[in-house]
Amino acid sequence: MNTTLGGVGTPADAALYARIVAWMHVEAELLDDRREREWLENMVEQSMVYPVPVRNTVERARGPGFLENTVHLDDHYGSISSPILRNDNGFA
Repeated sequence: MNTTLGGVGTPADAALYARIVAWMHVEAELLDDRREREWLENMVEQSMVYPVPVRNTVERARGPGFLENTVHLDDHYGSISSPILRNDNGFA
């Protein structure tokens, strides 16, 4: 079993690795079973932010290749919860 985090070759603590894998299995089961509200309430922190930066491949040779202050998507708990709650009302 490969117990490295991030593929960088650093061995992970076996107990931590097992907890992460178990968490991912629960998350996958909730989402596969379309239990989005339960997933949202139990597995997503209300303080979460999820920015998806814009990649600038032309400038990649000169730096990390991402445009500063520009994102494709800037999700947060509210933007993720809105469609889930809308689906719960039976009118979506």
